Amino acid sequence: MGFAVLLAGAVLAATFIEQRKVLTCADTDGGVVTNVTGTVSGVTLVGGNYSLTDLCKTNTTLYEYACLTNANGTYYQVWSENCASLGKTCLNGRCQ
Repeated sequence: MGFAVLLAGAVLAATFIEQRKVLTCADTDGGVVTNVTGTVSGVTLVGGNYSLTDLCKTNTTLYEYACLTNANGTYYQVWSENCASLGKTCLNGRCQ
């Protein structure tokens, strides 16, 4: 399922992959930010710690982790971004 994500005035054509419900979630890059390598971390529903860093699945595909909190709970999400559509390649967990 594709979504347009509005971030700092730019619309990204990121594709939503999945989300997992967790107790807490913090994101070092503040959301779906494709030009910065970030890490989501927190506590799972069973009390374990997790840490997931944005990564390049291929030289053009970025998997971007982000946090979401709404009335249903707190989640970490996985988004896919085609860096080539931004005129960039994927390297070190970011489009550049």
